[in-house]
Amino acid sequence: MFSNASGRAQFTRCVDLLNKSIEIAEYIKRADLLVESKLYLASTYSDMHFNAKGLKLSLEAYSMAQKINDKEILAHALGHLAGAYSTNGDTELSNKYYFELVALWEELHAPDAVAIIYSNIAHNFKQRGDFKASIAYGKKAVDVYENPVKA
Repeated sequence: MFSNASGRAQFTRCVDLLNKSIEIAEYIKRADLLVESKLYLASTYSDMHFNAKGLKLSLEAYSMAQKINDKEILAHALGHLAGAYSTNGDTELSNKYYFELVALWEELHAPDAVAIIYSNIAHNFKQRGDFKASIAYGKKAVDVYENPVKA
């Protein structure tokens, strides 16, 4: 996981700073910043293969994001949550959240994001050995990239 003491120190420093940003967001009562800080912390843990901790933080952030009237923040939280489930091998639950995310990004008129999510769904189907579905969603991703107005 850590190749040297320097890597451990950098990870610890990053976690400390993100925890401080969470404290500040709580202090100034900025739920949007709190969600985003938790998502960054979740990514940091997941990047270091602390997947259970990353999933826990993603779930917390998603729960908070549902209470905020900001669809982009909700989309970011959904994306992190879907990715965390995929990383933990639960591609079925991951796709459940990815499909919710597709609808949200379509509502926000973000075809590039929709295409990326379709690619993630295709990857999940590939991981499950459902190559027919994987190819179908891969084609959907390409179609959205090539024809963004339809998304």
